[in-house]
Amino acid sequence: AFGEGRALLMGFLPGISYFYQAFPKQPYGRGGEDLSLKLFPQCKPLLRDALAQLLRQVWPRMGASVTTSHPFVEANLMRNGDDYHIALVNFSGTPVNTLDVTVSKRECGQPVHAEAAYGKLEVEDRGDALVLKMPLEQFDFVTLRR
Repeated sequence: AFGEGRALLMGFLPGISYFYQAFPKQPYGRGGEDLSLKLFPQCKPLLRDALAQLLRQVWPRMGASVTTSHPFVEANLMRNGDDYHIALVNFSGTPVNTLDVTVSKRECGQPVHAEAAYGKLEVEDRGDALVLKMPLEQFDFVTLRR
């Protein structure tokens, strides 16, 4: 409802602060040209944790319809008719052997069938959410059918 929300204003750009000095300084011709293929997600874990703590004060559950148990796995929920799809991308640079993907039933209801495009997954019903347990190499695409 109008007027019942909360906001957090930051006087800096969090992304720039997080990645500042994250990439090694290597000149072109000495390895610098290959940096686009490498990931440096552990730039400043202290800053990441501090920002998360600030955000939780404003947005306790971070408001996401889909969350993952690994901080470097991105999950995007998409809808196509009655089906929902979750695109998962692993930015950690190493495979995640056990990943929990929590999906709010408030957003997608009660799916009848869940399947991953590349890996196997197990579905656990926790009342108001579904937890998909799966391994993740680099990426996967999960479909939830109702």
